[in-house]
Amino acid sequence: VETVRRFTGVPWILAALAHVGACGWMALAWALAGYLAARTAAVLGGALAAGLALWAALRFGPRVFPYPPALPLVSLPALPQCADLVGVEGLGAALLALSVLGVEAARRRCARRGAAVALSVAALLTYGALREAQVVRAREAAPTLVVALVQPAVGAALRWEPWARDAALARLQSLTRDGGAGADLVVWPEAAYPHELRIDLARDGEGAPAVMPEAASPLLFGAMARAAAPADPRRFNAVFLRARDGRIAGAAAKRV
Repeated sequence: VETVRRFTGVPWILAALAHVGACGWMALAWALAGYLAARTAAVLGGALAAGLALWAALRFGPRVFPYPPALPLVSLPALPQCADLVGVEGLGAALLALSVLGVEAARRRCARRGAAVALSVAALLTYGALREAQVVRAREAAPTLVVALVQPAVGAALRWEPWARDAALARLQSLTRDGGAGADLVVWPEAAYPHELRIDLARDGEGAPAVMPEAASPLLFGAMARAAAPADPRRFNAVFLRARDGRIAGAAAKRV
């Protein structure tokens, strides 16, 4: 609730209602998974039905933020690396299927099913360990960049207040000059630039205050953006790459 209030500034009661609504909307994916599993278990078996239902619900069902059940495993060794085979949703679905199969094996005292679960987990861990070592070796052999991360610690709602925009931008610029010297790339946070830009921006300073009057390093910065055509109402959460000479060398965006 406090996060909703901090980002939107709405009263507490509205923030609480928004929080409950978002939780309810995200819970629909789990309800859908349960429904699909119940409808298909007789044909597919409990374990396969549960895994496929969860994957389908997480992949195509309603959600606000993508928090698949396998996400908390990211700090574990080996196992998270298996997501490069089936994706994060697929890894969660596979683990659920193995869990259901393990419960069925225990209830029915079926050694064959228990052995299948053990072998499957061992296979996942073995693949993950081998692949993880491969990734580490590739990372150590890869070229490196010195990246300076700039965090201005300006509130998400505050930086869009007209009276605070100039100060927020000046702080970003000052931190960049002080901390970005010698860096191969400087990175600002999402939507850090406190003015709206055109999505087809070609050069820093066109139609809005300059992101950096001068820069010794390329700068990757987040900003809210509008469509190029004046009649186009679309708005974007975008990221721009400012080259040393002020050109905008590239941009990527998602609709908001």
